[in-house]
Amino acid sequence: MAITITPTGELVVLDETDGLQNATATASPAGDADDNDILSGSLPTALSSRLTFYGLTLDESALSGYSGAAADTGDNVLNVTGATATSDFALTGDGGAAFPDYEAGVTSTSSSGLFALDDATGTTTEIFLFTDPTNNNIVYGVAGDSGDDPIVFAVYLDEVKTSGITTGTKLWTALANGYTLSHNTDGTSVADHDDSLDLTNKLFVAAVAENDFAFANAPSGQNLFMMFGTTSLAILVTGEDPANESAGQQVSNDGDTVNTGQGGGATTLGTEGQQIKAQKALVVTFVTGANSQFLVPNLTPGEATDETSIAFTGYAQDVRGAEITISQMTPGNTNTSATMELAAYFTTDGTGDNYIDNNPLVTGDTQVNITDVNVIRAGVDVTDTLTVDLSGNTAIITGVKDDDVIQYTTDDDHNRVLVRNDQPAQGAGSNVSFDLGGFTITQVSSDVEEVGSKVKFEDDGPTVTVNDITGIFTNAAQTGTWDHAPGEDDFEALNVSFDSYEIDDNGPVAGSALTKSGDFTFTGSITDDFNGDGNDETVPFALTFDPATDAYTFQMENPPTTIIQRDTTQGALKAGGPDPVQTLLFGGSEAGADDVVFFGAVVTAPQSGVAGDPPPNDLLDLIVNDTPVPSDLTEDQIQAFLSPTNQIPTLINSATKMNVSTSGIGINNNNLDGNGTLGIQAGDESFVFNPEEVVDKVTVYIDNSVGGYSPPTEQLYYTIYYTDGTISSNNLVSAADLQNAPRKDPTVPDVAEGGKFFEIDGGTKQIDAIQLTMGAGTVKIPVIQWTIEQEFNPEPLHLDFTATLFDGDGDSSEDSFAIDLADATV
Repeated sequence: MAITITPTGELVVLDETDGLQNATATASPAGDADDNDILSGSLPTALSSRLTFYGLTLDESALSGYSGAAADTGDNVLNVTGATATSDFALTGDGGAAFPDYEAGVTSTSSSGLFALDDATGTTTEIFLFTDPTNNNIVYGVAGDSGDDPIVFAVYLDEVKTSGITTGTKLWTALANGYTLSHNTDGTSVADHDDSLDLTNKLFVAAVAENDFAFANAPSGQNLFMMFGTTSLAILVTGEDPANESAGQQVSNDGDTVNTGQGGGATTLGTEGQQIKAQKALVVTFVTGANSQFLVPNLTPGEATDETSIAFTGYAQDVRGAEITISQMTPGNTNTSATMELAAYFTTDGTGDNYIDNNPLVTGDTQVNITDVNVIRAGVDVTDTLTVDLSGNTAIITGVKDDDVIQYTTDDDHNRVLVRNDQPAQGAGSNVSFDLGGFTITQVSSDVEEVGSKVKFEDDGPTVTVNDITGIFTNAAQTGTWDHAPGEDDFEALNVSFDSYEIDDNGPVAGSALTKSGDFTFTGSITDDFNGDGNDETVPFALTFDPATDAYTFQMENPPTTIIQRDTTQGALKAGGPDPVQTLLFGGSEAGADDVVFFGAVVTAPQSGVAGDPPPNDLLDLIVNDTPVPSDLTEDQIQAFLSPTNQIPTLINSATKMNVSTSGIGINNNNLDGNGTLGIQAGDESFVFNPEEVVDKVTVYIDNSVGGYSPPTEQLYYTIYYTDGTISSNNLVSAADLQNAPRKDPTVPDVAEGGKFFEIDGGTKQIDAIQLTMGAGTVKIPVIQWTIEQEFNPEPLHLDFTATLFDGDGDSSEDSFAIDLADATV
């Protein structure tokens, strides 16, 4: 009964994602529920022991049809009928061709069509297929075409037997740690992450029968041929160039013969004698339908010399290999070795008298490539201790010893093999000969089933989640959390796009490109009107992701404050005067809190801290009135203390004339004079500059018309009255404080160009007023400039981003996240 192999429709799907993926472990999505992952500790010993032998640590494993349910043992990929207890099944290439054994120095030409991705280096390498040298049910996918290259995955054909007879097969797969497969479908969806690769038309299952032939009871003498076996399958043995007996040639004189030898042991075969001498060969042909009369033991010496007795009806099919036993090597010592040549052929020679035609028997045959050779010595594969040359279509094996078993496979069907003693015909080594001690045919069933399409490897994919941040406008970094898992294919890149932003409810605005620094930092900016004042500001920001802590930071510079700069040349004096008090108007009137009040002060007047009822009792009382709410005193309010009589003579001399013009701001003229003695003393001139607006910095310009300002022989002091009610000490302006006022500088008022200036900065405080006092010498102050840093009150800001994580083979996962900043004063 013929062996029939039938697919069941089951698959073995190994998902490269960490952890088990099957119907029980991952019931959804469907792309994970149909996977067949199983714990690697469940692998059959036949497979696990071999993987252990090669030192493999496994990452993932799968079993055909396995669902993860309790007591689930998987399902058959193939069902088999017609097998017997001696039937063997193997994982093979197309047509049942065996893959090369996975051994050092062996090369495979059987590409899997897949590529391995090395987790450590990120490099990809083409995967070639090899068979396990001890078990033809195991095939290895190797990162390279050499038996020295590392194993990436293994496929195991698990034969299911009933009463010792194979009735079906399951498939197991295992993926080595440190490798994944390089998938070529990239994207963000689950389907993309489950992109499937397989071994379609690369992996097959074949029924393999081994047929042994013994030479006992072979006729003695010089014979034309011998046939061993059965009418179903036999081997026909001749010399390389036998006599054409049917044409009248003498068997023993005109051609190569086949002879038997026993030597006290099993029957062996030789040519031109009991052995195969140097450069002699036997030809073994595989036939069917042999006439039983001419099969050993029925074959007689007379029939063995008659070409007509070479009676058979056909040639064996689907033979992809054989093994040959060497015996009775001479000289007979353990150090003797020989070189042997094997050549496989496909022949269509006729039978009987048409079998031999005066030429070497292989003449006209089609040579078939021998792809693999193994030498078994005392049950141990010793191939790597010999030299095996597979160049061309032949196999040259150097180092063969007595009782070695030579196994070979071909890449196509063949029905004939030539076995030559390839020792030199003359000289050293020409005396070495051996017998053919046994022969076994490896025959592939005509029913070879493709199973590579049922061996699937599903990609894994990365995942990324970035949580939103809710914060405020601040220069400090604000922290959020993120989670990333690049998967088995390892991290390749993180990208972030700035999608849009919205200020308050003014509608979304498209974001701009971010600049990436390193792997995890992204910088960008927004240019817009953050507070509705009609002016655009550019505000930079940075996103930094930390893969170790799963935290990320958003840091945005505060929108810049609005700087308002005014100077005394821009105002107009209020009508009246010169008086001790003058008002410089801005906007043409006293409406609005933007004017400046100047008043001459008694140089020895107390600056603050004098109690009394009612005020004013010190200069601070003339600068600001705290009741009912703090407000600067106006010119009229101060003048009220001076008329009709001076109520504050210790603070202001009513005879003082306060001059404010571009010709100079001074007392009783356009200069500010000291009394000629160093230090602040009675007789020195002093005035208070009191802008209604809160000021952050004051710049005092000095021109050169009265000799400029020459410390230390001249002394100019300033005192700061802060908005918090505190007062600075009297600060002497030194030469180091002076800066040049360059010409054509747009920040320098025209009347001050070419002179000097010094700055009075409130620092962390704000300035309410400034008192200038000339301790010695004379200066002309043409202009005073002041700067107001306006509070910035940005409106709420919403930013939208998308993070995209890429793994080593191009799959990606993306997540949108937002950052919301509440309105705040900065």
